[in-house]
Amino acid sequence: MSSTKQLLKKLKQDVEKYTPASQIVGEVFGLVEGFESPHDFHQNYGRKTIGDCYQFCKKTQQYKKVNKPHTQLLVASALPFLLTSRVKAPWGGRSGAKTQSVIRILVDLSRVKTIKIFCLRHIAKSLKESVCDEIIDVIDGMGHGDEYKFIDREFTNISSGSRFIFGGIKGNIRMIKGTYGVDVCWIDEAAGLIEKEYEIIANTIRKDHSEIWLTWNPEFETDFVETRFRHNKDLPDFEKCWQMPYWENPLFPNVSLAGMLKQAKVNLKLYQHIWEGEYYQNDAEMIKREWWGFFTDFTNALAQCRLIFITADTAYTKNPLNDPSVACVWGYTVEGKLLLLAMYRAFKEFPPLLKDILNLYDKWDLRDRGIKFKGIYIEAKATGLSLVQSIKSKGKIARAWMPAHYKYPIDKVGRVNESAEFVMDQHVLLPDHTLGGEHAFSKQMIDECSNFTDDDTHNFDDIVDNLTMAISIARILRKTLTLKKR
Repeated sequence: MSSTKQLLKKLKQDVEKYTPASQIVGEVFGLVEGFESPHDFHQNYGRKTIGDCYQFCKKTQQYKKVNKPHTQLLVASALPFLLTSRVKAPWGGRSGAKTQSVIRILVDLSRVKTIKIFCLRHIAKSLKESVCDEIIDVIDGMGHGDEYKFIDREFTNISSGSRFIFGGIKGNIRMIKGTYGVDVCWIDEAAGLIEKEYEIIANTIRKDHSEIWLTWNPEFETDFVETRFRHNKDLPDFEKCWQMPYWENPLFPNVSLAGMLKQAKVNLKLYQHIWEGEYYQNDAEMIKREWWGFFTDFTNALAQCRLIFITADTAYTKNPLNDPSVACVWGYTVEGKLLLLAMYRAFKEFPPLLKDILNLYDKWDLRDRGIKFKGIYIEAKATGLSLVQSIKSKGKIARAWMPAHYKYPIDKVGRVNESAEFVMDQHVLLPDHTLGGEHAFSKQMIDECSNFTDDDTHNFDDIVDNLTMAISIARILRKTLTLKKR
């Protein structure tokens, strides 16, 4: 018996027992029976929706008609979510549709049954750092926005009474222990989860028939989720762990294909880590010197900027053996390029550092020349937060930058991995340092990025931090400015 037939047989048996999923199980069953594997399903129907498959089945009269076909997108590799299991733990690289599949299934379940869904991320100190925004996007995209209300940090389905609640794991164990009555607990970005945290969650989610779902992109082979689930040869029958790769995602975005293939050609290890979900392997250069693009006409480059913003990673010290304070001025062009316009690097304590940052701010606030100015983004650590408050007190625009606010990895190596593709595609341009003069600072950017390693053996990484901050902001700008243009 093939794996898919076993799956379908199990679905039949569980359709009534599994409280939330009966409607979806029945609809999906009528569409996939007869295929030998999820991959076969994908190969036969490619970029189709379940609704499209239903119409095909109806025309060929190969399958029985179901009363209310499920017309939302559902990738075949997500089918194990519909089985009755205490734990469901899919892993994979980028664009495997893990997050989208989970959200779509949970939204559907919340519309037909009264359930409580606890959405967790390892680090989520605020609602913005949670998976809340992604759920909003999916609900709106499915056309169900009017069915939900948002009150007191929770989503509630008006008809069914189902609730989505959100939280972070790190630093919030007491809150998690006090949560009860959960039907499905979903831990997104679970790669950083440790054993003690998981055991507390597993002991807290104890309602009859409750489930724990984990999704993650692999980082290191020694991570808890890898040893506990992926490589556990004694994984019990009521726990399921499987791969959701991009090549089994019929909804794989065409826009990602060119960048993915280019990355595979230029940096195979990075491609395997980001896209195929392989473990990260150290490369001598995570951001290679030959990837950088340059501009030579500074005046013309500045004229192409739609807006300007500043990033900063600060440290209050005069000791050159410690980390310096670094600030970079960036221009964002009409073509969506990120230009490095200026750099500040110094070892200074708070009062003189604040004075220098304010001078840099005033110099590059070019709104009187018709260029929008977004102010300064400062990494949200102890020194940075006090600087943000001081700048705001002067009536200026200052924001505390946190990676989760921009859907960027929490760890620095992960942020550099994300940024490498942006640099490789030459979406970041530096002033040509070979011309010398005042723009020679771009060589510092190239050298520090080239010397950055994942084992923390490099000397400094403050310029690298500014680069990853700027790219995270540019990605959001690209999305928001495109929407405004439309």
